Amino acid sequence: MKNIQNNSAGNKHHLKAAEWLLARKDAAWSEADEITFLAWCGDDNNFSAYQELLETWDTLGELADAEPEALVLSPRKNMGFTGEYKKWLASAAAVAAAILLAVASQFLLHDDVRPITLQTTVGQQKTHHLQDGSTIVLNTNTKLEFLYDEQVRSITLDKGEALFIVVKNPERPFVVTAGMTATQAVGTQFSIYRKPDGDIRIAVVEGVVKVTEPEGNGGDNGLLVPRLIKDELLTVKPHLASYEKETANLSNLLSWRTGVLDFHETPLERVISEVNRYGLKKIIIMDDRIKSLKISGVFKIDDLDTFIYTIENILPVKVIETEHNEVFLRHKNAID
Repeated sequence: MKNIQNNSAGNKHHLKAAEWLLARKDAAWSEADEITFLAWCGDDNNFSAYQELLETWDTLGELADAEPEALVLSPRKNMGFTGEYKKWLASAAAVAAAILLAVASQFLLHDDVRPITLQTTVGQQKTHHLQDGSTIVLNTNTKLEFLYDEQVRSITLDKGEALFIVVKNPERPFVVTAGMTATQAVGTQFSIYRKPDGDIRIAVVEGVVKVTEPEGNGGDNGLLVPRLIKDELLTVKPHLASYEKETANLSNLLSWRTGVLDFHETPLERVISEVNRYGLKKIIIMDDRIKSLKISGVFKIDDLDTFIYTIENILPVKVIETEHNEVFLRHKNAID
């Protein structure tokens, strides 16, 4: 028996061979699987690795059926304790290691088999660490799915907002699909907000991303923005078939990561829209005259009462609270 090569290339072939060895013993093995396996065996290195593992596997099987005494004595008798027996032990150990790695990879990389859903409720935030070291931070009322395979790390943002901190791996791109956009990064930080009105907001915190249409979306070449860099903000408006690219203060935009909302000379209408994302009590502007009033300040996400008290005291606004988790805002000079 040949001694299994102890190098990175050899280990790679033997690990894949171990995966094939386990798969072929599965009841779900099909004719199509066999064709794919035979094509893989067309490579001499692959075929040799599989043959070595199969030979040792069969030997291990024979030993497993033997009496305990034979299990101890037969290898020594047939191979010699100081010669072939040691080589056999090394090969058997390599087979065991390869098979254990193959089995472990199926459990540790279970994301490769089926998509995993992550979700937050209104007002909730959640941080999830992926097996490759990347991190996803979900903002309020967000839902996404991620699926990893050998070629790509794929995320689908169904609703809400998330920040993606991506570990660099050029051979395995990180792609987030949200509506009519697919944002690809290698190693970077960026956020995507899929708004209720259909608009999609992409902000780059670090590094570079490119934004395309998802596959099969019917675009000419699918490319929307080839290069979006740090502190740039892209807003895609599907209903208008257009997008806007600008430089923005992302520390304000992403202040939710620290549990606060940071506004600077922001129109009240936009402020209320943002605050309403985090609470079950909804604020409704009933007077067009106050929509454009500017507000600046830092407010805790989980303290809506202080926010309402503040705007009532710094703006010409009258607050009317109801028993149905609604807060109406009117101009102070409004006639009841």
